[in-house]
Amino acid sequence: DACFTRGAVLLYRYLGDEHYRAIARDALGDTAASQYPEGCFGDQGGGSGIHQWGGYIVKPWMGFMAVGGMLDYLELFPEDAELLACVRRFGEWLLRERGPHGAAQGWGYQHLFRGGRKFHCFYSDKWLQLPSPDPWHQEYLARFMLFCALRFNRREYFEAWEESWRAN
Repeated sequence: DACFTRGAVLLYRYLGDEHYRAIARDALGDTAASQYPEGCFGDQGGGSGIHQWGGYIVKPWMGFMAVGGMLDYLELFPEDAELLACVRRFGEWLLRERGPHGAAQGWGYQHLFRGGRKFHCFYSDKWLQLPSPDPWHQEYLARFMLFCALRFNRREYFEAWEESWRAN
């Protein structure tokens, strides 16, 4: 998965060795290439997952793992247009995917499977309707949504995070 890119960026940041920057940028380009046209990611930026079908599973937190290294890289190199466009597409997907969870708008745990809204859970042998009905909130949202709010000058990102945070 794409999480290792955060380590490569960190090594570049502290050691200043262009070797680590090249590793990070190359891998982040691969991650951007794995992004679905809708803006989301299968698995954690193109991983294969259990039984080689992890790329079919679309969950918000997997997208945050995919773009975490991009945010780190963009802090150092803010004009990287390819990575910035990738982050924007993921952010726009998140805003479109918000749905009702009680009195608040937010996200479910899983949103798509193989491009569709039904998922056969092999543990329960039942078909589940997606997005998952239970609210999902993790603090990955805070950094990403604030980055998008500031970088793209759109308060909806921050407001979406705040609503989810207050409800959870």
